[in-house]
Order: sequence, then C-alpha cells, then structure tokens
Amino acid sequence: MIQMYVRKPFASEQPMFVGAEQPIFMGAEQPIFMGAKQPIFMGAKQPTFKGAEQPTFKGAKQPIFKGAEQPIFMGAKQPTFKGKSSRFFKAQSSRCAKQPIFKGAEQPMSVGAEQPIFISAKQPTFKGAKQPIFISGKQPTFKGAKQPKFKAAKQPMFVGAEQPFFISAKQPIFKSAEQPMSVGAEQPIFISAKQPTFKGAKQP
Repeated sequence: MIQMYVRKPFASEQPMFVGAEQPIFMGAEQPIFMGAKQPIFMGAKQPTFKGAEQPTFKGAKQPIFKGAEQPIFMGAKQPTFKGKSSRFFKAQSSRCAKQPIFKGAEQPMSVGAEQPIFISAKQPTFKGAKQPIFISGKQPTFKGAKQPKFKAAKQPMFVGAEQPFFISAKQPIFKSAEQPMSVGAEQPIFISAKQPTFKGAKQP
C-alpha cells in the first residue's frame, strides 16, 4: 500500500484564486487537447471545485494562481501562446463540435499541436515554471467528504493499455480538504509512458 504524506501548505505555497475559483467554460463540452502528449477527454463536462480543495505543493516551482482572465505560462516546458482573439467563436461543424465557446479579447491562442487550446474568457493565470509531479508516481489518493462522487454509469473508462495503474478497482480516495503534495518536475508522472485516454460522460 502506498502511503502519501500531506502537510499543511505555507501561505506562499497555497494556490490563490482571484475571482472565479475554477476555469469557467462557456459551453457544454470540455476542451479538446490535441497531440499525443495531452490527455484525450471524451465527455460532457469538467468537474467543478470550490473552497480549499486545491492542491498543495512543495517547493518553489508550483503554479501560483493570481488573478487575470487567461492562463499565463512562464517556462520553456509550458504551452506557448501567440496573439489574441476578440471574436466570438461558436462550434458549428463536427470537426470542432467539442470545443467550448468563448468570447473576449484576452484569451491566448496556443501554438503547436501538443499544447492545449484554451477557449474561455476566465481561465486562471499561472506563475511558475514547472508542472507538479506526484510523489508516489501514481494517481493521488483522496479520502473524506470532498472527493468526486460517481454514479455507476459515469465512471471514467480507460481505453488501451497505457492508462495509469490503480492498486485496486476503486476510484481514488481523497484525504480531507488537502490535495496531495507534489514536488518539482515538469509533468505529472504516470506509471505508463503516456497520458491516459478517457472515455465516459464525466471525468473525476
């Protein structure tokens, strides 16, 4: 059994939100990530979070959420963005049917096939050079009342042999209001070499 140690974050380590506490999507579907290195989601909605359910980090390289309305990435490994858009985009063809709708003049447009395309007027801003990785190398475990709740028909399904390994058949368990601690590095580490592909109505 893998045991994860969670400590209470310092004030400077706890992600801070200004305004909305999570990305606001103006559309029913979640964004489509393009490229082999991004997870592919096939579902209807992203989960919503509120309160102190943000991850705690260890070290100086965690992202700091700090106002503004679009993600600002600082670091060579983060997605790069170019230009602005002031048009109101609406999904009208089957090719882009799962892209959320957005409007406003401050959303970034991503450059390259492997970066996510953010289409939302109120994404959080990030200040930090690296992505968190999990100490255990596996998915976080959670325990308590604040974990995502699933119905039998809406559990995420994994497609292919590259999904992360779970110790048991149960969903991750969250422990209290604090998310697992992470340490440095650039991308979340999964047991498999690639990000998982999900197929289902809702993601955890």
